[in-house]
Amino acid sequence: EVRTMLRKEVDYIAEKKMTDFYREAFKDDDRVKVPKTYERYTTRKILATEYCEGVSLQDESIKELSKDRKDNLCQALLDVYFYELYELRVLQTDTHFGNFKFNVKDGVDQLVLLDFGACKKYTKPFVEAIKMAQSGVWKNESEMGEKR
Repeated sequence: EVRTMLRKEVDYIAEKKMTDFYREAFKDDDRVKVPKTYERYTTRKILATEYCEGVSLQDESIKELSKDRKDNLCQALLDVYFYELYELRVLQTDTHFGNFKFNVKDGVDQLVLLDFGACKKYTKPFVEAIKMAQSGVWKNESEMGEKR
């Protein structure tokens, strides 16, 4: 599995296709930005994308945001994850905050998604099993909350 993912990480033609897939998947969500790719300049060794504004999670501008704006960015992160898993049945398996940027300029709060080299596709039965397990956890937690 690790070997397969490492090969995927350096296959820039495949990563371009996956970046384009994500860009199309999130095109109607203003909270999410996926960079455009440039086929003309992309090769097996180079992935050419547009530059997207944004800062890391640790940036001072993020710390200074209101609670509501921070909550909205966190909600966008969760929505991306659940949409990836349950609707697209694809996940970025190399998820860390180096693969996200946050564009918070001029009151526009946007999650910038980067690095689609190590994405994994899942079968519908696998995703349904995850959904069932997750629903059971949420149901159990809800019942536990009611008993307190």
